[in-house]
Amino acid sequence: MMSILRLAVLACLIPFPALASETQDPEIYAAIVSHRIEHSGAAEAFNGSTHAFLDDLLVTPASPFSDLKAEPSIVRSPWWKTMSDKLFPQADDPEARALRALQLQTGVTKARPGVDYPVEPHVAALYRGAYPAAQAIKAGVDPDIFWQARMLNGSQFAEAAGEAVALQILRDQMKRNDTSAYTAMAIRPEVLARYMSAHNPDYVSDEDRHYLGGVLRGALSSRLPAYASGGLPSGLPTIYRVARIAAAYSDAAGYANAPTCTAADLPIPEPGMPFCFAAATDRSVRSWYHREILWQEVKHPQAKQATGFEKLVQLLSPALFLFDGIALLELAEEAIASELLADEAIVEEEAALTAERAENITCRIR
Repeated sequence: MMSILRLAVLACLIPFPALASETQDPEIYAAIVSHRIEHSGAAEAFNGSTHAFLDDLLVTPASPFSDLKAEPSIVRSPWWKTMSDKLFPQADDPEARALRALQLQTGVTKARPGVDYPVEPHVAALYRGAYPAAQAIKAGVDPDIFWQARMLNGSQFAEAAGEAVALQILRDQMKRNDTSAYTAMAIRPEVLARYMSAHNPDYVSDEDRHYLGGVLRGALSSRLPAYASGGLPSGLPTIYRVARIAAAYSDAAGYANAPTCTAADLPIPEPGMPFCFAAATDRSVRSWYHREILWQEVKHPQAKQATGFEKLVQLLSPALFLFDGIALLELAEEAIASELLADEAIVEEEAALTAERAENITCRIR
């Protein structure tokens, strides 16, 4: 019988559209699984691992600062061109576009200003530096939201980052949906208005913070949130958006000693210590963020009853930060297999191939 934890994980990893729209890239890994099954069968398609997959994409997978392989072996698969053409029919180079989307969605890209993201001087000024600007641009968070969440959360970057992304998701939902749909979609513009006009943390009610926590939880619970639900056009998973904003806050605050970004290949530092976030992959920044949350809970113990958002951050720490959809491909595959089974693309015996691997992973933290 499937464990409660795995059922919760599967319930979180909701489906994503199969084809690219005009506003958002499709989920590439789900398409890869489907094409592998079609070409080689389910047993072969579900025989990989997160480690092997990252080893194919990265030059030095163990390094937080690994470069991307120019031509990973997956692009030489016999189905890659067919899949790419189907997903990106309007692209000048569908195969390159599919690879770029895969790299971004699986968290192996960086956020270097002038290299990965152009940052004009006036934009850098809005975020107090080119390094925080590049990361905030990648995470898709506007400057006013970036600083308002920072101001209302003080030095607690982990919580500030979560609220910033939740607020941006809410703003984008408001922009992308007709007002007639707000009630059905639980879009509450008044929460954004109250938060953005607050001058003191005490002016933000626990009810509003609880609502923002729900917005963030919903986004984290999707492998790749839909565009209408506040997802980014690139399909960058929410956990990487939050981690990048926390890193941007750290960069914007400045450092007492020398600049953190050097040519040295350094490991992820201890919590609270500086780190060259821009040159690190999203996965590495996410690992730092997970540790930062745990450290901030010790550094800033709550003197009063925790707000709804603070409780959410505490709950997310052991579970969703380990099991967000694309971080562990074995779990993503189990969810994808369930979707394919529902679509009658595979049979129960084939879907069951993913269950044992996922069970072994979830057993480790019960």
